[in-house]
Amino acid sequence: MTTSSRRILITGARAPAALELVRSFAAAGHVVFTADSLRHPIAARSRFITRHFLVPSARFASAEFAGELRRIVRAEGIDLLLPTCEEIFFAARAGLSEAFLGAPELLLEVHDKGRFAALAARLGLAVPRTDDWSATASADAVWKPAFTRFGDETLLPPHLPATRDRVAREMAAGRRWIAQDFLRGRALCTYSVAWHGRLNAHAAYPVSVRVGAAAVAWEAVEHPGARAWVERFVAATGFHGQIAFDFIELPNGEIFAIECNPRATSGVHLFAGDARLAEAFLRPVAPTLSPRLGARISSKLALLLAGARGIREAGGLAAWLGWMFRTPDAVWRSDDQRPAFAQWALLRELRAIAARQQISTLAASTHDIAWNDELPS
Repeated sequence: MTTSSRRILITGARAPAALELVRSFAAAGHVVFTADSLRHPIAARSRFITRHFLVPSARFASAEFAGELRRIVRAEGIDLLLPTCEEIFFAARAGLSEAFLGAPELLLEVHDKGRFAALAARLGLAVPRTDDWSATASADAVWKPAFTRFGDETLLPPHLPATRDRVAREMAAGRRWIAQDFLRGRALCTYSVAWHGRLNAHAAYPVSVRVGAAAVAWEAVEHPGARAWVERFVAATGFHGQIAFDFIELPNGEIFAIECNPRATSGVHLFAGDARLAEAFLRPVAPTLSPRLGARISSKLALLLAGARGIREAGGLAAWLGWMFRTPDAVWRSDDQRPAFAQWALLRELRAIAARQQISTLAASTHDIAWNDELPS
């Protein structure tokens, strides 16, 4: 049974994941709007949206951001507000009742890498030993900020004395870092849509090719252990919303969750072309929706930008060519071509931000929406 047509506002329109959701909701017969604070978000160019809105920065003008979302919701009769990136935390703080998200306190708890590990451990779920960083932190541990994304600041062992000094200075300045046991094994990710404590949709995929720590090529696999871990976490917390986990699978098959992202991730691309995904955001779904096993998709632009590093990550030129030329692209569609061309305008905008802020292009992609603080009490 298909839910009657709804009016959907998807924020974070810069993200390919947002474009995937636009197409899914449109295919299911819903009316879709998008919003973003960047000027060239790719989803805004999709033929499947009704209107796009330029909104203030969630990070640097949070009150104005929330006010504009409220105005759009009222003016357009929005039934569901669907954040896809870290603007979700600002929407949660604003108390936007139309938003598809869980309790703000839980969202921030799992976004914080240290607090997430502590919560999972209390629930009896496998996570590496994780502690707040101190000057005596083991040089054999992984060091990373409690709030970060894309793994762009994750520091793998061994650590130089200069690195310890830098982290100590940041801690002294009020930025929290954590130290986590370093596990050697296969990187595995999951993406799920939870409905008040149960899984409506779920996908698992190994990290095949990455830019930084972010996967740019995806293949759907069946992993009962990871699914059981996610199901237990979602049920125990009553989680409602999109949620994704990064795991390490040891050679003996044990899995440990190392991070949680309570938002959309690139795993959503494994549901490409499946209009049923939209229903997972609107009502309970049974059985849990899963992508076709073996489904493969990649970001062709990211593969190109990764260059020689991407070829090494893929396991050689032949494997890289397979991802490049024998898998569908996450952005290109013959019936919706403009977003693929819009990637270049977005890239120029991000590079300009990176130059102004003296940060990486990857960091620039979330500079104006990143949440690095705790929700106020």
